[in-house]
Amino acid sequence: MSARYMTNLTWDSSSTMEQEGWSAVKERRYWRRRGVKLIRQVSVSPGENTSLEDRVSYFELRAGQSTEQMGGKYHPRQFVDELGNWGDPGWGGAEGAERGQRCADSFIAFKERNPEAWMGIATSGLPRKQYSEALRKVDCVLPERCLLDKSQYGDGDWGFSEMTERGYADHVIMFLAIDARKNGSETKGRPAPRWAPDAAEIENQIRSLRTAWPSMKGIAYYMTYAGPPYPLEHPEEDMILVADNLVYQYYVMPVLTLTYSPDRKSIHINNIGAMDTRNVEVVVRRDGSTQETVVPLITAGQFVAISSAAGFERRPR
Repeated sequence: MSARYMTNLTWDSSSTMEQEGWSAVKERRYWRRRGVKLIRQVSVSPGENTSLEDRVSYFELRAGQSTEQMGGKYHPRQFVDELGNWGDPGWGGAEGAERGQRCADSFIAFKERNPEAWMGIATSGLPRKQYSEALRKVDCVLPERCLLDKSQYGDGDWGFSEMTERGYADHVIMFLAIDARKNGSETKGRPAPRWAPDAAEIENQIRSLRTAWPSMKGIAYYMTYAGPPYPLEHPEEDMILVADNLVYQYYVMPVLTLTYSPDRKSIHINNIGAMDTRNVEVVVRRDGSTQETVVPLITAGQFVAISSAAGFERRPR
């Protein structure tokens, strides 16, 4: 994510990352050096037939453990993986739909009982409509979009319209995937790479998402951690550095976009990044004339309106 918090990518069950690929310990050290606090990743459910009360207690226990671990270096936050599209074909039909609803109900009950406790929910792709109430109540929704290239996302809006209509688009962070495995290799019978395989495609997906959904506050990433015996095309730490730097460029540094005002009489220079920008040189050409000006400051989250007749003025977005 481009925010101050990052999942530590460990599970309640034993992780294989210590044996396969770049170790979890090494990555945690990397993020701590970057000043990032870690969030505990927990399973979506403690068991198939667990009662609602036990499910809520399970999340409360994990939140408490996150607070106590590592001398307070973990936030009392938890990232729950994953709310599947149970009920869809391949996701268990009617029985699967009931399971999904039980999970969604536990999120609602947890937040009602612990409104101060932060909870993020990963979902398998665009979530089912039936989960909308739960996803409106949690603090962050992370739809998993594990994509290889533009043929899978094109010029679409990444579900923005649908999630806006359902009422939780304002706290969505898209969950993308990086694949460091060697081209043509196989993992458990499935050919690699299956997701963004290099810096160019990682940037293509960020640019597409940034264009379609400028209000989104950041991106989350899933990493393969393949390692032996699976051959790698790129060192995993290199891929993480690439993603980290690209997110900084596209979400933290000043990011300027141009749009027309509703009456189309002026141009808005929007700073959708997280940092202020200064001394922006602007050249406007209209009807054979040229207007040049320097905007001294465009604050993060604001825009400047440029009009050939009236100069420019800053207005809150």
